[in-house]
Amino acid sequence: MSGPIVSVIIPVFNRQEYIRQTVQSVLEQDFFDFELIVVDDRSTDDTWQIISSMADWDQRIITLLRPVYLQKGANPCRNYGLQHAKGEFIKWLDSDDLLAK
Repeated sequence: MSGPIVSVIIPVFNRQEYIRQTVQSVLEQDFFDFELIVVDDRSTDDTWQIISSMADWDQRIITLLRPVYLQKGANPCRNYGLQHAKGEFIKWLDSDDLLAK
């Protein structure tokens, strides 16, 4: 297998106050063979800038912007993230959740 074992998928919309801590909780795991896919539902705050800057310093973070042809909402973003996932297993996480070690 050439991809990561786990794909963590987070749909996000206007969560600039939470997304940094959510992403950090994933990055601080003891398990390292994962990719973190964050799908922005076209936020109107600084969410996209925050996740993009975090992706600049950790190659496990993949940022996607929901295409305009997809319906707005968390589930279309989850499905879009799933289409890009390379992991054998999927972990769903919401944008205001913290992932315990």
